[in-house]
Amino acid sequence: MKPEINVNFDENSKIREFSKKTVFTDDEILALLKKRSNHESDLRREDSVREGRYFNAMEQKERFENYLTNTMEIRDCSVFTCTQCNYTSHKQSDLCKQLNHTVKQCKANKRFFRCKQCHRRTVSYERLPTVPCT
Repeated sequence: MKPEINVNFDENSKIREFSKKTVFTDDEILALLKKRSNHESDLRREDSVREGRYFNAMEQKERFENYLTNTMEIRDCSVFTCTQCNYTSHKQSDLCKQLNHTVKQCKANKRFFRCKQCHRRTVSYERLPTVPCT
C-alpha cells in the first residue's frame, strides 16, 4: 500500500510540504528538476546503438525495395501453361487443378511493366502485357 502524500501550499512563505517529513522551497524544487541523472550517458549510448540498428535495418530494406523496383526482367522462371485455358502463371491455377486440365511446365522470362496512368506494376511472361491495366 502506498503512503498518502499530503501537499500543502502556503502562499506567503512559498514553502511546499510533501508527506509531513520533507519540506522543500521553490528553489530546491527547481534545483531537483534541473538535476540530471548519473546514468544519462549510458542511456544516450544505448539509444544511439538502438537508433543505429533501426536505421541500418531500414537502409537495407530500402536498398532491397529499390532493387525490386529497378528489376525489369527475371530470366528463365518456371511457368505453367494450361493448354485448354491458354493461361500462363508461375503456379498452376486452382480452377485448372479442379477441372483436371493438362498443364505444360516450361521456362519463360518474367517481365515487369509499369502503367503510365495509374503507376501500378504488372507482370507478364510474354514480350508485352496481354491484359490491360485495371
